[in-house]
Amino acid sequence: MSRSMWILAGLMAILSLAVIYHDETGMPAPDYVNCKESLVTQIFTGNCTERSSVAGNAAEMNGNAR
Repeated sequence: MSRSMWILAGLMAILSLAVIYHDETGMPAPDYVNCKESLVTQIFTGNCTERSSVAGNAAEMNGNAR
């Protein structure tokens, strides 16, 4: 493997470990995740329409809303 492939593999390993660590420690989600707009839209317009709940929206999409 070339040097750039090793660097890419190392970065992917670090990213994977970071995601696993974030999930296992129960860290809260960042604030921008609670908005309906995309992160790019939030950056340029400053708009944030708060979601009612992440679990509630997933239930609605799956047809399991109560």
